[in-house]
Amino acid sequence: EGKVEEIRGFKEMAQSIVDSMGVDEKMKEQMQQQFSKQFNENNIKDQFERVLYIFPNKKVKVGDSWQKTTTPGGAMGGKYTSTYTVSEIEGDMVTLEEKSKIDGDSAAMNMKGDITGTLVIDSRSGLVVSADQDMDLKITTDGKEMKMKGKTKIKGKAR
Repeated sequence: EGKVEEIRGFKEMAQSIVDSMGVDEKMKEQMQQQFSKQFNENNIKDQFERVLYIFPNKKVKVGDSWQKTTTPGGAMGGKYTSTYTVSEIEGDMVTLEEKSKIDGDSAAMNMKGDITGTLVIDSRSGLVVSADQDMDLKITTDGKEMKMKGKTKIKGKAR
């Protein structure tokens, strides 16, 4: 299924990045705290699960659909309800159409939106080989509304 169980070494990586910046100790401490809030093992685990924990725990064929709900943390956190539909299977490559609803509501901001796109997954590894996704968001914070559009492209290699 691609469920991420553990991420190790992230704290050490963050420390190495901050250390390499050549800032004074007080600034290092502030940067480390900010970095740890935004990029910590749980947030990164949650973000990876969104693109790794895709398939249901059963065989799929063209036309099959299923839904996955993920709740990543961090700045783009919230509830992501994704519907995947198999549009093509060619050898070990499975092409999925994705339609996701984003619903994030925290003390700092409210975020609602959609992600639509196509993903090609290597069925042997479960890894995304390529993806082309469009994101359309509406973010409200401090009574101000902002619309944001984004595009994600992933290019990988099948092994």
